Amino acid sequence: MSQASRMPPHTMIDSVKIQASLRPTSSICPTSVTGTTPARITATATRAADRPHWPFGAPSTTSPVFTAPVDVTRGNPPKKDSAQRTPITGHKAEIRSRLGVSCAYHDIRQRRRPRPIRPRNGAKSRSADAGNQASANDIFSRGTTVEHRGLLNLLRLHWLSVILVTALGGALGFGYTLLASPEYTADTELFIAVSSGENTGELAQGSNYSQQQARNYSAVATREIVLQPVINTLALDTTVKALRKRVSTTVPLNTSLISISVRDSDADRAAATANAIATSLSRSVEKLVPKLPDGSYPISLKTVQSATVPAFPSSPNTSLSVALGLLAGLALAVGGVAVREYVNAKVRTAEQIKAATGSNLLGSIVYDKSTSADPMALRANKLSPRAEEFRQLRTNLRFLQADNDHKVFVLTSSIPGEGKSATAANLAATIAASGASVCLVEADLRRPTLGGILDLEGGIGFTTLLAGEADLDDVLQPWGKDGLRVLLSGEIPPNPSELLGSVRAEEILTSIRDRFDVTIIDCPPLIPVTDATILARLFGGAILVVGAKKVETRELRRAVERMAVVDAPILGTVLNLAPASVMGRYRMTYSPQPAPRTSSRSPRPKAQRASTAPAPIPLNPPPADPPLPASQKPRVDVR
Repeated sequence: MSQASRMPPHTMIDSVKIQASLRPTSSICPTSVTGTTPARITATATRAADRPHWPFGAPSTTSPVFTAPVDVTRGNPPKKDSAQRTPITGHKAEIRSRLGVSCAYHDIRQRRRPRPIRPRNGAKSRSADAGNQASANDIFSRGTTVEHRGLLNLLRLHWLSVILVTALGGALGFGYTLLASPEYTADTELFIAVSSGENTGELAQGSNYSQQQARNYSAVATREIVLQPVINTLALDTTVKALRKRVSTTVPLNTSLISISVRDSDADRAAATANAIATSLSRSVEKLVPKLPDGSYPISLKTVQSATVPAFPSSPNTSLSVALGLLAGLALAVGGVAVREYVNAKVRTAEQIKAATGSNLLGSIVYDKSTSADPMALRANKLSPRAEEFRQLRTNLRFLQADNDHKVFVLTSSIPGEGKSATAANLAATIAASGASVCLVEADLRRPTLGGILDLEGGIGFTTLLAGEADLDDVLQPWGKDGLRVLLSGEIPPNPSELLGSVRAEEILTSIRDRFDVTIIDCPPLIPVTDATILARLFGGAILVVGAKKVETRELRRAVERMAVVDAPILGTVLNLAPASVMGRYRMTYSPQPAPRTSSRSPRPKAQRASTAPAPIPLNPPPADPPLPASQKPRVDVR
């Protein structure tokens, strides 16, 4: 196979134009050039019209021209076939013959066509890694923020316990100062003097020696050789071991001073003991250090500050004890709250719901004691804060309905007792009050409660339709003045899950959806049974009602897993029975009030008002005619 056939298609050269320029050099190709004159050739290569297509872009008959310098003195590249060479004629052939070149110009190097600019994989990976890193940082910040908010919310929820425990710690600290015996501290200082030297070197050595001896004698001050004479002199009723516990010594850095401190319950005895220890330590030099030839000692201890009787006790420190008690109480309170939440992790705040479910909070319904008497907020008081919270939930559902075109809202909870049925009833009544046609369906065929909440008869209902014993209009019951229709559960069947998953149930619910603007379905809890997941999958998701202080975090996550198994999304969450402390200062009322009838300023006398007030202008003055009888006077209708 020839070299041309082995070359890639995009490097095949159809014609070669060679222009040679002579330059003196000492390098010659012996196999190609005779003589001493070299040649540097500039080659211009063009493509044929029938070359293969480029991998990018449309083929063209006009190919770009590439030029490259060619040096014939470089090696021997593979020769081209004669069919691919262009015959050299004219002045080029003459130059060739003068040079005596007998070899072909086979070292023709061509620049390859530049590749189209593509995004580098490495750059793309770096961008992706940067994006992933940024996302990870954002998640970490949000997680940290959520954790910080969770701790603050816990402290806010248990603020009374935290304050009480903290105050108790401060009280215990103050009580300790009252019950503890006061102690007084007396201090004295000694200086170690060394015999003077004759020159500067001896003085420097003496200074270092005195500092070393200061450390040694500070340890000797608490030994029996010093303390036993003190006990004997002052006739103290104690032992050396007990006295050593009340004596402390220190040596300031780079000094020859020894500080001695003595603690005692009696101020006079503390000062006397400190001075006695200083005296006994000074005398111990005679026992520990030998004399010099002249009869003197190389070091001596001199008292530079005698101990005085302290006026105030050094301990207990009232301020320090109270501060430590407050800090200990606060730490104990925070730790107790954290342990309580870990052991009994009840959901209380919206941040906890967001962290467990990952869904948005649609509304919060604050716990109200009056709901036990009448759970319907609009029936009890239409202007109450609880009724306004359901209106806010209705508004949020409208935005959800506009985004996803939802007409059916399935309401469920994690466990029983979270208030899902009361939430569904109040939500349906609130939506009906806005003028929409609403149907409330009780799909909880195990423990129906809507009949008791709405004061409706529950003899017939959903199960009656499933059995084919009645029509939809026969079992729908009106409630209130806003046109709300309620479909109760009816008789409790033995197989509720099978009935809700039947084709007949789907047909009934579909017909209700097509007939009404909004349909609210009250379903059983997610964890005990699977009824809610069937309807949630059928109607594209469910709204999860979370009862504050009712459900634990692990139970809430388990409910989310139940929904994820059937591929049914959680459209949103509702925090029900929320404590008022969760809402904080943002929970307020804005009830209507009548406008004031009179000004707050003191009224002027009636006679003065009559004299200064302008005459009223009639809205429709009668024509200048004689007065008519009372029965024939025209009426002025002011609107």
